[in-house]
Amino acid sequence: MFYEETQKNQFKRALFGPFTLDNRSQTLKIDNTLVKVEPLIFELLVYFMLNPDRVISRDELGEKIWQQEFVDNNSINRAISELRRILSHDALPENAIKTHYRKGYSFNLDVKFDPKNILDSMRGGLRALTRHNVQIFLLLLLLIVLQLVIYL
Repeated sequence: MFYEETQKNQFKRALFGPFTLDNRSQTLKIDNTLVKVEPLIFELLVYFMLNPDRVISRDELGEKIWQQEFVDNNSINRAISELRRILSHDALPENAIKTHYRKGYSFNLDVKFDPKNILDSMRGGLRALTRHNVQIFLLLLLLIVLQLVIYL
């Protein structure tokens, strides 16, 4: 994935207008109909959703989505245009992605993240952390036992 995994994997599913985005399967549905979305455009949409009502500069998009310091303006223009095309729906406002002249873009849709999936994600992280702590504890215990055996 292009930007921080922890940020991107905070949710499994999100709803906005007639759209349902499934983050794990990387699918987007409109009124239960699957919409074909390129992986880069999907990443761009998720990034906008995780940063609502904030102006995101072209430089930030280049760094976080394309993972490059310099991205050709045509590439960003094409991606934004494609995302706007995908999001064009009668139930959504025309300026779902608003252009801020010489500053960047902002995402202006209310997104509802599935809270159950967020909690499941947090629980999974806690389980992994607990397993990691147990492994460290056992390793330290083994080192102490070895120290005792060597010195006795």
